[in-house]
Amino acid sequence: MEQPLISVIIPVYKVEEYLDRCLESVLNQTYRNLEVVLVDDGSPDLSGKMADEWAKKDNRVTVYHKDNGGQSSARNYAAPKTNGEYIMFVDSDDWIESDCVEYLYNLLKKNEADFVTAEYCRPLNVNDVASDTAFEEKVLTRDEFLDMFFKINTQVNMQYPWAKLFKRDLILNNPFPEGMTDEDVPTIFSIAVDTEKVVYSTKVVYDYYVNEAGTTESKFGDRNFDLLKAWDLVVKIAENKECSSEIVAKAKMNRARADFGLLVNLAQSANYKLDKVKYSKEKKELLKSLRSNFRLLMNSPIPKSRKITIIGFVVSYSFTAWAINKVYNYNQCLLK
Repeated sequence: MEQPLISVIIPVYKVEEYLDRCLESVLNQTYRNLEVVLVDDGSPDLSGKMADEWAKKDNRVTVYHKDNGGQSSARNYAAPKTNGEYIMFVDSDDWIESDCVEYLYNLLKKNEADFVTAEYCRPLNVNDVASDTAFEEKVLTRDEFLDMFFKINTQVNMQYPWAKLFKRDLILNNPFPEGMTDEDVPTIFSIAVDTEKVVYSTKVVYDYYVNEAGTTESKFGDRNFDLLKAWDLVVKIAENKECSSEIVAKAKMNRARADFGLLVNLAQSANYKLDKVKYSKEKKELLKSLRSNFRLLMNSPIPKSRKITIIGFVVSYSFTAWAINKVYNYNQCLLK
């Protein structure tokens, strides 16, 4: 029986150093019936021309060129143009294991799931082989997956679109919000709400590239505050889709955690002395919100170490942030 067509959407922007590596991993999959959709998002380098060259070499590759609009814009642009029964996303500076698509497809079909998700690793180069240790597969109800998404009694990250395979309609009905970072968070939540069954596997199928030159310094900027927009959207989606009161409560709890997360990010900034002044107004608002949600966070299923940090922030943000900054940046120096 012929394999169904699977569409792989890859936004392309300033990745001429990495695009070949990414496409080689996708086009050399053990699963052959692929449609690879490259979206040149107004890239100023040679990435667009490289994409066109790949389309000449492999008839499974289709290229679209558009004005720059960001990764969400590129994904949304491509999705309606796909022909596959299923859709997956790959970032153009990453690569995937040779059996990634086949494994995800078989997992989805075997369990008649709406989408499947597996694990990723952070290698420094393509020669770092993903672990082939034993892995587990779990069939989850919608609410069980949402608990993982909300990080209820787990720290597994489910808030990304890659290392997943979706039924096509889930993507068409739940576009990515544009003009912001952290757009994956509300999108995956919205998709999950529309599902009945999800399968999670601990098998590593996706290689998330870490630029070694960029891992030793934590920068804080205006775009960090998109995290609040993302979780505000999650709460809004939960209410608009008439989710249960329990799911809405968990969404609001995670919105409160986002305030805490931003305060931690600010404390870890490599330019903390300057950033705490630049964002003094925002810091006050975040602390005000953190204090108002203190009881909620203390009763939430988050690690004890985070609760201790929250207490430290409430008692004295300046001292706690100073301590975090010293420890964090000392550890970063050790990685150089």
